[in-house]
Amino acid sequence: MRDLLFLFLFCLRRPLFWVRKVKFGQGNRVESNVFISKSVVGNYNYIGHFSVIDSTVLGNYCSIGAGAMIGGAEHPYQWWSTSFRLGKGAKKPQTVIEDDVWIGAKSTLRAGIRVGRGAVIGAHTLVLKDVPPYSIVVGSPARTLRERFNQKQIAKVEQTRYWEKNPREAMAILRDIDSKD
Repeated sequence: MRDLLFLFLFCLRRPLFWVRKVKFGQGNRVESNVFISKSVVGNYNYIGHFSVIDSTVLGNYCSIGAGAMIGGAEHPYQWWSTSFRLGKGAKKPQTVIEDDVWIGAKSTLRAGIRVGRGAVIGAHTLVLKDVPPYSIVVGSPARTLRERFNQKQIAKVEQTRYWEKNPREAMAILRDIDSKD
């Protein structure tokens, strides 16, 4: 009984997350105070505290740092009023984040962009356009810092398709690639 009371009080002080029209895959970890709306979340992702994800398709094995804002930061200035309460309620374009993407804390990704597989987005980065696969982007607005791997390494990783596997199989595949280099 005491454990149940502790759990109840713990949950009151630490709300888990809010979801609205979301489809979740398996093995995801979502921290407290996260809002996810009109999105599809793949498998084995991590979503940090205070993140907002709206109208987004999230692949597998992605890591999203605390305070990230994805797809939900658009304010149409073309309407007669800037108030959403008086606006047209236009549908936002869908943001697509492919597999194994790392999004740093407090980054903002504009609605309707595509982040390629294996990309890394640095903390506090403002992403206004598509991010190529396996690139590292930083800054405000985002600029490509460099590529994570050379083309030969990218081809080797792409061939494995480890992001479609469960964590145990994926780790074995990645260890195998690592031991051959």
